[in-house]
Amino acid sequence: MRMFTEKRRNEVLATVTRDGSVAVHELAQSFGVSMETIRKDIRFWEEKGVLKKTHGGALLNDGNALTHIHTRIVENVDRKNAIAARALEFVPDRATVFLDCGSTTVCAARLLALRSGFTVVTHSILVANELSASGNKVMLMGGVLSDESMGTYGLWTANALKSIRIDIALLDSSGIKGFDGPVVNDFADAEVKRVVVERSGFRAVVADSSKFAHSGLVEYCGWRDIDVFVTNADADGKRCDELSRMTKLVLV
Repeated sequence: MRMFTEKRRNEVLATVTRDGSVAVHELAQSFGVSMETIRKDIRFWEEKGVLKKTHGGALLNDGNALTHIHTRIVENVDRKNAIAARALEFVPDRATVFLDCGSTTVCAARLLALRSGFTVVTHSILVANELSASGNKVMLMGGVLSDESMGTYGLWTANALKSIRIDIALLDSSGIKGFDGPVVNDFADAEVKRVVVERSGFRAVVADSSKFAHSGLVEYCGWRDIDVFVTNADADGKRCDELSRMTKLVLV
């Protein structure tokens, strides 16, 4: 029942993201549930700052909606799935894999859940949830929980990561523009990623082409520290040429 509720709530959010607004009675009819159930779903997202309740429906919150992880995981899903699938081709059998906090790494977790025999290290609650019933060992790092990313950060997280060795890391980037490496918008996030880069034998950045138009606050490593960058084939050509001189670029 919990998984059905989660799936419906994600689809409610996907509908609002696509259409800009929704009507409660239309969603209730579409999902075959009561209007009160849909109202509870809307309240769930409203409490997270993603949706704003209106008379008879809901719309995207103009504040946090565009950066909240629950919004990002329902945007450009097909493109992110393609990136995740290609990145997982670099993962050898029975490897220890780090999956970062990010919408594309959630897609990677869903695909990895169809396989078994891996040890997955993550500080993402959403990634851990996707893999909880799979045939893989999941190591969830402790730390201070961010409601925006649903990930853990801080000294506890970094110290735990320093104690292990990672075969391959799939890392996120908030943007591509303006830096000589992948970036994030938070210093605590950057510190976690720097430890992962140091402790990993192979490092892959996974980010869809929309990130080429965005930047960030802090660079967590250089592109030459990254073994492969997987993104969409429609990414900015000039920037791709620049990146390909610093790391292996894979377009899907």
